[in-house]
Amino acid sequence: MRGKMFDVAERGPFRVVAPRGGSDYVGEHASRKAIRAVLSVYGYLAGSSLGSRGAYKLVHGRYGDVVPTRKLYLVLEEASKENPVVQAVWEAARRQWRLYGDGVKTVVLLAYQLYSEGARLVEEHGLRPSTVVEGFTRAYRIHAGTLEELAERTGPIDCPAAARSLAAGSQEPEVLAGLLCGALERYRARPCRARLSEAVAVERVEGGSVYDSSLVEGVVARKRIMQYNAPKHARGPLRVAVVDQKLYVDYRGEGIRFTTSDPGVALELARAASEAVKPLASRLLELGVDLLVNVKGVDPAVEQWLHRHGVIVVRRVDAERARLLALASGARMASSIRDLREEDIGVVDSVEEVNLGGRYYTIFKAGKGCASTILLRGPWFTVDSMHEEVRMALRGLEAYLADPRGVPGGGAPEVEAAERIREAARRAGGKEGLAMEAYADAIEVIPRTLARHAGLNPLDAVAELRSLHARGHWAAGVDEGRLEVAEDTRARRVVDLYTVRASAVAAGVALAVSLLRVSGIAVHRRGAELRRIREG
Repeated sequence: MRGKMFDVAERGPFRVVAPRGGSDYVGEHASRKAIRAVLSVYGYLAGSSLGSRGAYKLVHGRYGDVVPTRKLYLVLEEASKENPVVQAVWEAARRQWRLYGDGVKTVVLLAYQLYSEGARLVEEHGLRPSTVVEGFTRAYRIHAGTLEELAERTGPIDCPAAARSLAAGSQEPEVLAGLLCGALERYRARPCRARLSEAVAVERVEGGSVYDSSLVEGVVARKRIMQYNAPKHARGPLRVAVVDQKLYVDYRGEGIRFTTSDPGVALELARAASEAVKPLASRLLELGVDLLVNVKGVDPAVEQWLHRHGVIVVRRVDAERARLLALASGARMASSIRDLREEDIGVVDSVEEVNLGGRYYTIFKAGKGCASTILLRGPWFTVDSMHEEVRMALRGLEAYLADPRGVPGGGAPEVEAAERIREAARRAGGKEGLAMEAYADAIEVIPRTLARHAGLNPLDAVAELRSLHARGHWAAGVDEGRLEVAEDTRARRVVDLYTVRASAVAAGVALAVSLLRVSGIAVHRRGAELRRIREG
């Protein structure tokens, strides 16, 4: 991107980044054009993929994988961070994504529109950036107050509506919403010592259809049962021990090969191996363990000895899956078999080895704990994008657990806030009022974009929404599902989570205000690069 859009001026130990052709400009004007050039790219990406009918982007990952997605965060994650403006956008998006797993497009789109309106006021009307910032700050307070008021009016929303809002960017939001709500219901019904995103795993399996996805009340591990002649499906209740220990026998003379035709010698060797195994594994029999799950490896001699005593062994299980199994079964992970106590043993209802999509998985079903696994099925280009979307939607549901209030969707809060900001701007007057008017125009980009994606005329749709809000229909917004403007989006279950929307608006405004204060961009060189320039 830098090679096409930016020139880099050499200024001693610094690089000054300006748009191509920026040598005609100096100072603040050049920096504003550079900032606007970056924001215009990511603003377009955010706007074109906003809502349930937004366009997909094909992301070429760092490891060579190609993923179609509507999630702007994944696009930003793979982008080069050399430009400081890109880095600023990335930091704002990353914080929003890590907290709530949603709202990144709103952050970037609002930041782009607000910065563009603010820069226009500075360049065309001669306002100082500090004056624009003051007007934007006052308008934001009205915007935030409007969101709070609409959240109080809307009240708590149910899980399907919240999950559909968080999964709106996926290919099958209804399917994913059902799986997410099933996991949340199981999490709520049982006491849990972990957060929702830590108690629910997401496993992807290539092949089949998205509609074959399911919720497993337990854990799915990409491992096989170690003993080839052990039962591949055992019903419980089974007592399970989860350990993180290398279970290898210390053989004397290891590495020496010999053969014998004497049955007595062979029997003696087998007896010696059994005696060496007992100190390692006898504790499991004392506790009545039926299933051993180990994060590390297991010696074949230990496996055979346990099999003879009816213990199923699954080795080298991913540490995260082992932790989840302990959570699901009520067990506690131990660092050594000798340290196992009765309270460390859990219970699973069944264990089964299955072949899914050409790979073997072991499914541990446990109804006792709060942990579960969302098993996603589908083609590779679908299941890869859904995997990340579901993981981040779980973080949004954590916010839903803390505050289940919603706000009307379809751009309704922005239209309502814009009307109130314009009234306050008329009362304020002057330059500050002009900045507040610009803020109101900028935030209406959300209903305009949603209307465009729904096949409506954006200007007509926004005009109709303004008329409805003026008549008291504060929940009027764009219904992308029915391709029309709705008087009450709540009745059509088009809602957003209040916490996610409020955080996205705050982050977008903060990013725009921070960039409006910028009067120059300087990137400090690394030491090796600076020495090379001085020597050359």
